[in-house]
Amino acid sequence: PIPCVPWQSQTSGHICSKKGAAPGPWRKLEGKHCGGVSNKWGENIATWADGTSAGYNTAREGVEACQKLCAARAECHGFVYERSSKKCAWKKAAFKPFDLEGHDCYEKTNTSG
Repeated sequence: PIPCVPWQSQTSGHICSKKGAAPGPWRKLEGKHCGGVSNKWGENIATWADGTSAGYNTAREGVEACQKLCAARAECHGFVYERSSKKCAWKKAAFKPFDLEGHDCYEKTNTSG
């Protein structure tokens, strides 16, 4: 897999893994919102399955922090990362990506856990 380095331009649709990052691999769609099949913006996750707040669309320390949090939750199938604010918006599949400048869609490629 090609390592995901947020500050480098990457080709859309490659598999992402980075030493020290959360278990993946991740599929990164640069310049895209993950979208959804049932509605344009997809299915948001505001509360985790255990009832705790997911901190939806909260600023984090970077994409690696978003990956780790999403990877720890089986119900999180991916997230939209807003580069300028470092916000993570947790999503459930199925995704229907669309172009959105300044955003990247990260999708788990193994959603078994």
